[in-house]
Amino acid sequence: MISCLRKCCPQGLRSSRGFAVAAVLLAVALAGASGATCVSEADFDGNGAVDFDDFFLFADHFRTEPGGPGWDPALDLDGDLDVDFDDFLRFADDWGVCEGDGG
Repeated sequence: MISCLRKCCPQGLRSSRGFAVAAVLLAVALAGASGATCVSEADFDGNGAVDFDDFFLFADHFRTEPGGPGWDPALDLDGDLDVDFDDFLRFADDWGVCEGDGG
């Protein structure tokens, strides 16, 4: 995954393209993971699954902070008053472990 990210995006996660590529690669790597229905803070749309719908909500608010455009405290999963890569890692931890009607 890292070599593909370096090849596609030399600036890595410092660029929005690099973040998007890393997120897609992670999603592909985690595809097929499943578990019991659960409740997760990362299920932003409340459909019982942490899925691409939630990822797109997260991506739309990436790098936001209180008072700025697009700020939503529900997406600040670590509670440090910004939506950043640390929040993405928490989101990724729950990816695919919850089942629901999302896809």
